[in-house]
Amino acid sequence: MTTSIAGSPANLHQPSIDVAIEAVAEAVAHGCQTIVELMIGGISPNPNGLKQVSDATGCHIVKGCGHYVEEYQPPENHHHSINDFVAEMVS
Repeated sequence: MTTSIAGSPANLHQPSIDVAIEAVAEAVAHGCQTIVELMIGGISPNPNGLKQVSDATGCHIVKGCGHYVEEYQPPENHHHSINDFVAEMVS
């Protein structure tokens, strides 16, 4: 694998779909069948990228959704309705 070791600052944010496919393919080769991904709103989740990784590797990826605690909410979230959040998370 071309990425740095686990726990490295380089692994805190890794936006490359190709690197993700390589990492998940390695996990699948060792028996992994499902990954639960919990990147939430405000941390730049990439649902379309997760689908690309899943399609390329055959690994099931369950996408978590939501927002972190109130102190870390972007200001616009304080004015959203429940339906606004539903549209964001389910679409």
